[in-house]
Amino acid sequence: MKSPTTTQCFAIGAALLCAASTSYGAALTFTGGNNVDSNWNLASSWTGNGGVLPTSGDSVLLNQKRRAFVTTDVNFGGSLALANGNLLTHIAVVDVRTDGTFAVSTASVGSNNGAIGRIDVTGGIMTTTGSVLNRDIINLSSGTLSLFNAATSGNNHALSAVTGRSGVLNVTGGVLTAGAAMTSGTIQFRSAIDISGGSFETVAQTFFAGTSLTVNGDAATIALTQLNQNNLINRAVDFNFNFGATNVSSIVSTGFMSLSSATINVDGSGYAGGAGVFDLITSGNYTDDVFAASSVTGFAGLDGVVSASGNNLILTLTTAVPEPGTYALLAGLTGLVFVMVRRR
Repeated sequence: MKSPTTTQCFAIGAALLCAASTSYGAALTFTGGNNVDSNWNLASSWTGNGGVLPTSGDSVLLNQKRRAFVTTDVNFGGSLALANGNLLTHIAVVDVRTDGTFAVSTASVGSNNGAIGRIDVTGGIMTTTGSVLNRDIINLSSGTLSLFNAATSGNNHALSAVTGRSGVLNVTGGVLTAGAAMTSGTIQFRSAIDISGGSFETVAQTFFAGTSLTVNGDAATIALTQLNQNNLINRAVDFNFNFGATNVSSIVSTGFMSLSSATINVDGSGYAGGAGVFDLITSGNYTDDVFAASSVTGFAGLDGVVSASGNNLILTLTTAVPEPGTYALLAGLTGLVFVMVRRR
């Protein structure tokens, strides 16, 4: 058998290198204005691919203080990374604004070393087909955020965080949907979630692990399919309900519900109403009628108790009854006033 010549070897090697480059796509870096809002859709703002806009085969990085905004239909769909340095003053941002549509396969927000990443959805539409690693901040104030949009089943769809550096998802408006196409499987949230407005919806069995979900006021709609917090080790969660002046938004589980690893914390510092019964979490089937623990604070002049009621978890507020010592003090004060009046 005839051996290939040196020239042929170089040709074969070059062909393999080209094939490998095509297969794995390009790694592109956004070089738009430093600490200045810059348009994602400018080819001149990208390096690593000859000044060509990134597409679905690419992975992209916004590092240091780069800020990209999206106001048109961005033909991307690849892997997004926001920040990979180690300076807390470095904040990389993607802002999906009105009329913008932005799709990614996976996203990594923030670095292990301290640099900060942030995704803002302020009026446009952002979708992720796969999981999101959130070490820092995702804000939804208007528009639509659709997580795990391509998933139809399976158990690997997660908004996650790294140990010791949990990010937060803030929902103040807009519409968030997780697993829009899923007919089975599980959605996992391992990053803290703070909801004060808008709509938050999941369409597959949902659990929160080692994190918290905080509900502020009564302006939000929260609908989960099959809320399953039934493992004390892997699914411990704090559900925090911070009342507004009259009520708090309830969490609705449209299927079954288990809360055996959930701690329920209720704060009434902003409450201005009276006694009553309030739904905290409702479901189609409260399977175990238990929860890990609860606390109720801040309701001036009222006592509060969290308990199961049928398929729901409720808060009951009653007028506070003075302690026996208080009655004795009141009696003493009354007697003192009587003596003073008699002396006069």
